[in-house]
Amino acid sequence: MEKVTASGLLPLVGITYKYSNYVLVSAFVERWHPETSSFHFRFGEMTITLDDVPYLIGVPVEGLAVHAEVHGKEDCVALLRRWLGVTKRNAKAALCCGGVTFDWLWNTFHEVEDDATDDRVEYCVRAYLLYLLGTTLFVDKTGVRVNVSYLDLLSDLTLVSTYAWGVGALGFLYRQLGQASRCHVKGMGGYTTLLEVVFDPYRVLRPVVADLVFYTGCICCMTVVEPYLLDRVLRQFGLVQFVPGPPLAPLRGSRGSTAATYSVVYQYTDALWQNWRDHLLHKDKRVPVRGGVPWESHHDYLPWFTTVSHLRVSPNRGEGQFILSVEERNAAALALLDGFLGGRTISTAPCDMWNTILQVWRILSGAEAGDPTTPAPTSRS
Repeated sequence: MEKVTASGLLPLVGITYKYSNYVLVSAFVERWHPETSSFHFRFGEMTITLDDVPYLIGVPVEGLAVHAEVHGKEDCVALLRRWLGVTKRNAKAALCCGGVTFDWLWNTFHEVEDDATDDRVEYCVRAYLLYLLGTTLFVDKTGVRVNVSYLDLLSDLTLVSTYAWGVGALGFLYRQLGQASRCHVKGMGGYTTLLEVVFDPYRVLRPVVADLVFYTGCICCMTVVEPYLLDRVLRQFGLVQFVPGPPLAPLRGSRGSTAATYSVVYQYTDALWQNWRDHLLHKDKRVPVRGGVPWESHHDYLPWFTTVSHLRVSPNRGEGQFILSVEERNAAALALLDGFLGGRTISTAPCDMWNTILQVWRILSGAEAGDPTTPAPTSRS
C-alpha cells in the first residue's frame, strides 16, 4: 500500500464517476473544436485547463512529461515479461491490440501472498497502477483494456510520482474529444469526470493561480500531442478576454470523419514542457476584469468571434424526415415509459434506465424525427 500511495495516483480511486453523463458529454463534444482545444459557445470559448485538473482529480500537473513510445507486439510482450514477471507464453496470450484486459490484470495480480517476494510485490503494484490508469486517466473506447506501453513509465516505482499525470490526462482527453467530434465517430474515451464536475470556490478563498497554468504551447500523452492555448479562455481566470492569436498549425495530419482517419502531428519535444517557464502567456495579456464582472471582454472580441466560429449547434434533419406533433410525441414517450415501467422491458441497470430517460427527453423535446426510437442525425455547424 505504501508504494501505491507514494505513486501520487491514489486519489483517483475514490473520485471517479461509475457512469458518465451521456447528455452532458455529448453536448460538450458537439461544441469541441480540436484546432483550438476548446469548446465554442455563443459567448466565446471555454476549456478544461491545467488549473482544473489538480483541483478536480488530485493528480499533479508539474513534473516530467507523460511521453513514451507506443510499442509493437514484440516489445509489448517484453514489457509484460520484464515489469509484470509473466512468462512469454502468458504475455502473448494476454496481449491484444497492444493492451491487456482489466480482467486479466485482476485475475493475475489481485492476490499478494503473505510470503511474496519483493519482486512479486512490485509486479502487483505495477499491475494495479496500470489498471488504475486504464480505468481513469487513459480510458479507451473499448472500456475493457489498457495499453501496456504505460509500463515504461511504471518501471521504476520510485519515479512514478515525478510524472505530470494530470497533463497527460488532459492531452489524452483533448485527443479523444477531437476524435469524438467527427461525424462518423460514435463514442469516446478519456477521463470524462473532468467534464462533469465544476470547481468554483469562494473568490476570497481561491488560491493564487500557479504560473504553470499560463503555459501556452503543446501538451502530450505518450505519442499524442495537442495544443494548449490559454489565451482563448482568459475569462475562466477572472481576466479580460482579448482576441487571441492564431491556433498552432500542425506539422501534418488530417482530421477525417472517423477515428481511423484522424491523425494530427504537432511539433513537440520534452524540452518544450520541461522549460514551461519560457512559454508563459505574457503578463500584458493578464488584465483583471473590472469590478469582478466575469464575462468582460475586449470590445473587439465578440465581433471577431462571430466571424471565426459557429455560435449555434442544431439538428440536421434529412430528407423524408418529419417532426412529430405534440400529441404524437406525448404518446410515443408514454409508450416507451409504459414498456419500461410496466415490466415488458425488464432491467434495473442504471445505464438502461438512463438511456430510457434520454430517449423520452429527446422525444418530448422534438429531437426525435419520424421513428421515436431512432435518434435524429446531428451535424456540427
